[in-house]
Amino acid sequence: MERTKVMAVLAVVFAVAAAVSAGMLGRTFFPQRTVLVLASDVGPRSFISKEAVRKAVLPAAGLPPDALADEGALAGKVTRGFMPAGTVVREAFLQPRWAAGAAGTLAEIGAGYRLVALPLSAETTVGGVVANGDRIDIYALRPGEPAAPIVTDVLVYSGPGMPSTPPGKGLAALGGGGQQAAPQALVVALRSEDVEKVMAAIRDGGRIVAALRPLEGGGA
Repeated sequence: MERTKVMAVLAVVFAVAAAVSAGMLGRTFFPQRTVLVLASDVGPRSFISKEAVRKAVLPAAGLPPDALADEGALAGKVTRGFMPAGTVVREAFLQPRWAAGAAGTLAEIGAGYRLVALPLSAETTVGGVVANGDRIDIYALRPGEPAAPIVTDVLVYSGPGMPSTPPGKGLAALGGGGQQAAPQALVVALRSEDVEKVMAAIRDGGRIVAALRPLEGGGA
């Protein structure tokens, strides 16, 4: 009986040693990497939260070179398309949020802002010169009342004028950049609490007039 017990213990010890040796050999001849894997489905043009990913150790030979290993690499980026759970998160699957259409640019401007389309007219576009990235003050003109400012320092997302320099990355990409078709409206970024003010002025039959603000900074 004692001999049987000894043999059983030795068998367990040898099995554990064999498993450890196999693991060490596997790591030596088949290197592995720790990467981020989605723990749940993520929709297109969506942020990936830290809760939506987990770390997994996978064979390096089967991983793309741009597979991400650090949650910090997700900051400020959104998905290009739908990504199902289990997907290895790659740099190629992500894009800066400013590149994800108008909603992505709006996220760069601030979560408390909304894009609003105003009618195109000589009064709202300052004779057609208001361009992407300009800032304007918006006035309401009502019959028998003096002109009153509704909101000030409003960022123009899309306007008919031509910027003096071509747009670039980030907020400089307002309106999409490059050659644009003629806009159908003057699109501005309003604080959420200011949207109703502008809508009320239009609803009450008032005329909307924009005043172009000068560029700030740079000295006199």
